[in-house]
Amino acid sequence: MHFGSAHYTAEAWANGHKICSHSGGHLPFECDATDFVAFGLSNRLTVAVNNTLTPDTVPQGKVGNCLVFAFF
Repeated sequence: MHFGSAHYTAEAWANGHKICSHSGGHLPFECDATDFVAFGLSNRLTVAVNNTLTPDTVPQGKVGNCLVFAFF
């Protein structure tokens, strides 16, 4: 699986098996899910992304009080 980028950390699972993790925004990354997919059947891909801006993320930063909106 190829991901264009994820800010700032990400973990990916295929059918409940962790296939990779990545840190660093603005960078593409890939995960090999070959051993965990059932070809010809339905599969589940789960990706968790943490976009919390901290002094250790790239770019670094600090978040003050802000409003968060979520659209589904």
